[in-house]
Amino acid sequence: MTAVQFIGRDNELQRLGALLHKAADGAATTAVVAGEAGAGKSRLLARFTAQARDTHGAHVLQGSCINLGGGLIPYAPLVEALRLLIREWGEERTRAAAGPGWDDLAPLISVFTGIPSGNEHVSGQPGRLHVLGAVLRMLEYLGRSAPVVLVFEDMHWADQSTLDLVAYLARTMSTERTLLVCSHRSELPAGHALRVLLAEPDFGRRVQSLEVPSFTELELRSFLKELTPLDRDMARHCYELSGGNAFFAEQLVVSGALTNTGPGTPRVPESVNELMLARIAVLNAPAKKVLQVAAAAARRLDDRLLEAVCELPADVLDGALHECREQGMIVIDPNGDAYAVRHALLSEAVYHQMGLGERRRLHTRMAEAMTADVALGLAQEWGIAVESAHHWYHAERHPEALAAAVHAGEATMRVRAFHEAEKQYGRVLDALWSCVPDPERSAGRTREQLLAAGAEASRWAGHVSQAVERVEEAICILTTQAHPGRLGLLYERLGSYQWEAGETETAQSAYAEAVRLLAEAAPDEAAYARALVGLAMAEIRSGSYSPALARAQQAVELARTCGDVSAEGRALNAAGLALALLGRAGEGEPLLREAVDIADRTDHLEDLLRAYGNLTVALELAGDLTGWVDAARAGLRRAQALGLTDTRLGIVLANNAGVALTLLGRWDEATTMLEEVLLSRPRIEQSAFLRLTLAEVHVARGRNAEAEELIGEVRKGHIVDPRFVSAMYACEAELWCWQEQPDRALEAVLGGLATVADTENTLVRLRLCSVGLRAAADRFSAAPQDAGTLGADLLATARRAAEAQPGNAEARVHLWMCEAEHRRLVGEDPGTIWSDVATDSEKRGLPYQTAYARWRQASVGRDVDREAAAWAYETATRLGAVPLQAAVAKLTGDPFLQKPDTAHARDAAVRPAATAQTLKDLGLTPREIEVYQLLAANPQSNRELAKRLFIAEGTVATHIHRITRKLGVESRTEAVALAYTSGWFVEHPASTSD
Repeated sequence: MTAVQFIGRDNELQRLGALLHKAADGAATTAVVAGEAGAGKSRLLARFTAQARDTHGAHVLQGSCINLGGGLIPYAPLVEALRLLIREWGEERTRAAAGPGWDDLAPLISVFTGIPSGNEHVSGQPGRLHVLGAVLRMLEYLGRSAPVVLVFEDMHWADQSTLDLVAYLARTMSTERTLLVCSHRSELPAGHALRVLLAEPDFGRRVQSLEVPSFTELELRSFLKELTPLDRDMARHCYELSGGNAFFAEQLVVSGALTNTGPGTPRVPESVNELMLARIAVLNAPAKKVLQVAAAAARRLDDRLLEAVCELPADVLDGALHECREQGMIVIDPNGDAYAVRHALLSEAVYHQMGLGERRRLHTRMAEAMTADVALGLAQEWGIAVESAHHWYHAERHPEALAAAVHAGEATMRVRAFHEAEKQYGRVLDALWSCVPDPERSAGRTREQLLAAGAEASRWAGHVSQAVERVEEAICILTTQAHPGRLGLLYERLGSYQWEAGETETAQSAYAEAVRLLAEAAPDEAAYARALVGLAMAEIRSGSYSPALARAQQAVELARTCGDVSAEGRALNAAGLALALLGRAGEGEPLLREAVDIADRTDHLEDLLRAYGNLTVALELAGDLTGWVDAARAGLRRAQALGLTDTRLGIVLANNAGVALTLLGRWDEATTMLEEVLLSRPRIEQSAFLRLTLAEVHVARGRNAEAEELIGEVRKGHIVDPRFVSAMYACEAELWCWQEQPDRALEAVLGGLATVADTENTLVRLRLCSVGLRAAADRFSAAPQDAGTLGADLLATARRAAEAQPGNAEARVHLWMCEAEHRRLVGEDPGTIWSDVATDSEKRGLPYQTAYARWRQASVGRDVDREAAAWAYETATRLGAVPLQAAVAKLTGDPFLQKPDTAHARDAAVRPAATAQTLKDLGLTPREIEVYQLLAANPQSNRELAKRLFIAEGTVATHIHRITRKLGVESRTEAVALAYTSGWFVEHPASTSD
C-alpha cells in the first residue's frame, strides 16, 4: 500500500525545474537535496526525473550509494547509473551517445558489474583522473543532443571516490548542459566526509541547496487519504507521532498501529523501530540516559528538570546533550526554552526499551521535582499542569494523578486547547475515578460537574457524540437528586450538542425540556432566557420562523431584565436570524451584528461563531455578497485561530464563505476552501452543506460524476433540516436538466417541494419552482397541453412564496425566472423578463445567473440575439461552466462565439491549423505544444491546466514561461493571441489576462 499522488513538494519541484532550465541553456549546475530519513527525497527526485524526460526530453542517469560501511564499491552511484543506461539503451546506443569518454568508463562498468566493456585489453580498475575526466567528457557529449540530469542518491553512504567525483564536477562543469543532483539525509554526524565537503566554502558557493521539509498536517492528511480511510483524530495522531515524516506515517498506517485498540500507545512498526534503534545504538551511555529522560517527558523538557532527573555532572550532561543534538535526536523547542525528542516515534522506541520499573521511577522523580519546584516545569500554567498530570499518571500514583488531571483539564480549557482538555477529562472519568477511594475529594468536583466539563471539551474537540454521552450520564445522575435548575442547564447543553450531531428532532425535545425545567427553577431568568433561545433556534431549523421570532424576542427582554449580557447576545442572535429568514433582513442584520459584538466582548466562543454564521445568512438574504464573504471569512479566521474549523460551527462558516464565493463566480477559490475542510473527513451530517455546495459547482461545470457522488454522500447523512433537503433536491434537479433528463428533474423538484410544504422557507421554494418550470418547459414546450396543470401549479406556488417576501430582491428575481420559464412552457413571448433578470443579476454581482439569463434572452424570438449570446458564452468560458457554454454554442451554431468588440478577428479563427512541425521549428517540445494547445483552446488558470494534464501547478507555470520565451512574446495573453491570429489550433481561444 503506497500513496501515488504527489503532495506538498511543488516548491522544491519548481526549483529543480528552474535549475534544469538553466542547465539546458548551457549553465551546468549542481544541486544538493537534504532531508531526514523518510521525508520524501526519493519521491521528489522520481517525480522530477520523470518530468525531465517528458518535458525536456532529458537524458536521465540515476544511481544510489550503497550502505556497505567501508565504501567497497568506488563510484557506486555512477556505476549503477551507467549500468541502467546500458540496460535501457543497449551497449551500442550508449557508446554512441556517450561519445569518446565511454572508452575510459566502460572498464569501470566491466570491473564492478561483469558487463563486458568491449575493451577487454584494459585490465584492472581505471585510474581516478581517467574516471573524472571521462565523466565530464561523457556529460558534455550527451548534452549536445538533450540536457542531462545526473542523480546520485543517498550520498550519506557515499564512498570517497564518489565524493571526489561530485566535488570535481561541481567545480569544473561549465557549459555541459548538465544538472547534477545529490541527495542525502540531514542528520550527518560530526566529521562525516559529506558534512566536511558541504562545509567547504568553495564547494558551498558552487551548489544550490534544497531542504525537503516534513509534511504539514494538511499535507499529511492528503497523503494518508490515498493509503486508507482515516478519521480526523487518527490523522492528527499520525501527524503527532510521525512529525509529518512521510515514511513514518506510511509505516504507522500499513502496520495497523493507528487502529490498534489495545491498551497503551500504538507500538512502533518494526521497519521504523529498527531504524530508530540503529540510531540509538551509536550513543554513549550518558547520551542514552538523556534520551531516556527526554522520552519519558511530555514531549518537551525544561533544561533544569532534565538536570534534576538525569543526576549527571554538568559537564557530562552537556556532552551528552551535544551528542544527542549532533545526531539529530533531540532538538531545542522553537521558543528556545525546552528540549524535545525529534520524533514521537523515536521517543516511543526509546521508551519501550526501558523496563517498567525504570519508567515508573523516572516519572515519579519528574512529578516530585515539579511539585517541589514549579519553576522546573514549562513556563505556561497549562504546561505545568499537563506535565504533572502526565507524570503522576505514569508513575501510577492515582490520587495525585486524579487531582492533577482535573487541574490540567481546567487549565487547557482556559487556553482553548480542547483536544488536550478532552484527554485529561477522559483520563479522570474513564481511567482514574474508579481507582481512587474518595474521587470527589481528590478531584474537588462532583462527577456530574466533571461530566459537564468533559462534554464541553469533547464538543469543541469535534467529538459531539462523546459530548452527548457525557451530558446524558450527567443528566442521569441529577435526575435522582431532583435539581431542576441544574438539570435544565444540562438539557440546554444536550440540545446544543444534539443539534451539532445532526439530531435536530431530539435537540428540539431537549430544548423544550430545558425550558420546562428552568421555568420551574425561577428566579434563574438568565438560564431560562438561554433555554428559550435554544428552543427558538430549533424552531428556526424546522422552518417555523414566526414562532421562533416571538420566543427570541421574549428571551431578549428577559435577559435585559436580569442584566445577563451573554444571554441577551444569544437572544439577539436568534431574533436577527428569524427576521432575516422572514424576509426582513434589514431589521435582522443590526441585531446580528450586536450579537457578534456581545459575544466578542464576553469572550463566548459558541455564541461568537453562531452569530457570525447567522450574520452571513442575513447578508445573503439582503443580497450583500461582499459583506457576506467578509463576515464568513472573519468568523472562519476566528475558528481557524482556535483550531475549530472541524467543528460544526466552523464547518458552517466555511460553507457560507464557499456559497458566497460560488455566487460571485470565484469557483476555484470556493472549491479549494471546501475541499480543504473536507480533507479532515468530517462526518456526513456535519459536512452535508459543504458537499452540497461543492456539488453545485460541479453541476455548473459539467462534472456530473463528481456531483452525483457528492449528492449520494449527503443522502447518507439523513439530514432532516428542510433548508438542506430542499436545496439538495434543487441541486439534483439542475443536474438532470443539464443532462437533458427533465422527467428526473421534475421528480426531484416535487420531492423538494414536499419537504418545505409546511415551512416558511420561501426562497428555496422559489428556487425549486424555477428549476421545475425549466424542466417542464424542456419536457413539454413542444406539446404544452401535455403538461396539464403542472406548470400552473408551480407558478402559483412561486407567486405565493414571493408574496411572503415582497421586498426581497432574490425572491423577485426567482419569480421573474418562474414567469419566463412558464411562458416558454406555454409558448408565449417572455418579453423583456430575461433581460431584466440579467440586468438585475449583473448589478448584484452574480455572473453565472447573469450568463444563464443572457442565454435565455438570446433564444427569444426568431433571430438569435448574438450580443446576449456572446456575453453568455464569454462568462461561461471564464467560469468554466461547460454545460452553459455548450448550450450557447448550440443555440448559435457557432462554437467560437465571441463578444462583438473582438469580432474583427473572427475570420482568422478559421485558418487551417498549423502542423505540429511548425511549432517544433520554433523550439517547442511535444509537452509544451500540448500545454499551449489547451491554453489557446480554453484559457484557464494554471491550476485547471494542471488538473487536465495531471501535473503540478508549478510545472504548468514553467511550461508557459518557456512557451512565451520561445514564441518571443511577453505574456500568456500574447501567446493566446498569437495562436489565434496564426490559426495554429482548431479550437478558438477566448480572451484571457495575466
